[in-house]
Amino acid sequence: MANKLMQRLGGNVARLRQVKGLTQSQVAGSLDVNTETISRFEHGVLAPSLPTLDRLAAILGVELPVLGDGVSTNPDGLAREMANLVRPLQESDRVLLLGVLKQLCHLLY
Repeated sequence: MANKLMQRLGGNVARLRQVKGLTQSQVAGSLDVNTETISRFEHGVLAPSLPTLDRLAAILGVELPVLGDGVSTNPDGLAREMANLVRPLQESDRVLLLGVLKQLCHLLY
């Protein structure tokens, strides 16, 4: 069970790091650890300490629970995650996506 948790946590860290456009080396430098440590975190081989997880969440711009389950239910956390997802898109695609989101929200009201 712990192995699955570590793999999920590591996968979320890797995904969030990539969405944010950061390399393992950049994250390692911010945490004052080596790149191999970040790789081991991301592959679920090494469990980061709670203070390290807290710093890692801050570096990735998410709340700590997001590292575990990959999803924030806090509106600010959701907005940050959405911003990270659309940031690499072209402007026309972002405008299109905003229109789709508005229509979906209107249907849900």
